[in-house]
Amino acid sequence: MSPRALLLALGCALIASTASAAEPLVLVYTPGPAAEAIVDGTDAIPGLTGAYRQAPAAEDFARFPLERRVGKVSGVALSSLTPERMAAEIRAAWDEPGVGDLVGVDEIRAAQYGPAQSRNLARAMELLGPDAQRVIFYAAPSTVQQIGRVDRRLPLEPRLALLRDALAAGGHTYLQLYHGDYSPFDRSEMARELTGWVARWPEGELHRLHVVTGRETGATQAEIWNRLRASAAGRTLLASGPAVYGLQSAGEGTRWLAGYRGWLQRPDAVPPGGDEKVPEGGGLVFPEPESVVTPGSPMVIRLGREGRAVVQLILPDGRSRGLRAIAVTDPVDLTVRLPRDLVSGRYRVRVTLLGDGLRDVAQVPVNVRRAPAVRMVARPGAVVLGVARGNRVVVRLQLGNGASRQVIAVRGPIRARRVPMPAGLAPATYTVVATSAGIGGRQRVTARVVVR
Repeated sequence: MSPRALLLALGCALIASTASAAEPLVLVYTPGPAAEAIVDGTDAIPGLTGAYRQAPAAEDFARFPLERRVGKVSGVALSSLTPERMAAEIRAAWDEPGVGDLVGVDEIRAAQYGPAQSRNLARAMELLGPDAQRVIFYAAPSTVQQIGRVDRRLPLEPRLALLRDALAAGGHTYLQLYHGDYSPFDRSEMARELTGWVARWPEGELHRLHVVTGRETGATQAEIWNRLRASAAGRTLLASGPAVYGLQSAGEGTRWLAGYRGWLQRPDAVPPGGDEKVPEGGGLVFPEPESVVTPGSPMVIRLGREGRAVVQLILPDGRSRGLRAIAVTDPVDLTVRLPRDLVSGRYRVRVTLLGDGLRDVAQVPVNVRRAPAVRMVARPGAVVLGVARGNRVVVRLQLGNGASRQVIAVRGPIRARRVPMPAGLAPATYTVVATSAGIGGRQRVTARVVVR
């Protein structure tokens, strides 16, 4: 084995042991004054003499000796290459002067790593063999959010799953927790995204998943550290060793160092304000209705979390009809009534609860059986008529040859009303038709009446 190969192998073994041992991999990716302040510390705050420095950076071998200087390749440039070329570019970075045994890929953007590119990257890690453990990926904010915000009860879509697998094939992945304007993620974003990544990362490999924070843009370093610590996932990933990017001054470097030292002293401590609530989904309870229901029947839906609830009726032909939409701020039992104009048939009621980037859907079948809007019984020379509330009924006498004669028009509710046939009819058997309109829809019943 050549001296260079032996050095690389020893470096790889050292890094692997460091990742699993007490010393986390802390990366400084920031200009000189801030980097110097982080390593030097102050009389009150011990510096981080074991921190690594991401290239490109001015030579400062007193603070960052060669073995702790990290090479760099472009994640955007790699995305267009074959696996073989990817592996070759990464290997070439180790041969650059002034860098040690690690190389960073900056940065991995989900928009540039579709399924083919992610497969190529995973294959490149295979081609690197054990040296893949010396590759550091920086996951761009867009990548962090696209994977982290997916409902944890659902599988990742294939393109994101492939990208996650490719990143996990390297040595370390650092999650960039700031927006394009360098403003840090807020508390809810950090808690949600980091919890999502912890849930998606290979089991037993969290020591290879890290966080990257940045400059004081709209928030102090103390506030950024409080946001980091405001979830169990954030505190877990801090133990892997954080990175810091783009700090603008020595003072900012010292304030970042103070936050890290404060976390080291109390790694399990919850920050002021407590843990940030991480959306869990659920909170939607929709009990099965009775086997048969009537139009206008109430249905009670339990909405147990914040969000927007939309209730729809799915008609037998597949079309939908909106029933209710409500913004939910506190748990509530929502009562929704079926429309009174439904005809008998099989329907579905579907409830969608949206909020916190999550979507819950529940639906139940509903068998609607409408009570008759009109009832009619024949009697000698008359009919006995019943009409349900909300319906209007017209009774007509069929005279033959297509002619008819209206007997009566009434509105419900009518329980049982005797309606005699018109005077002067010739003795015969007549057909009487009662037609309803109203909330019961159009219904038609007939009776045969004998007139003597």
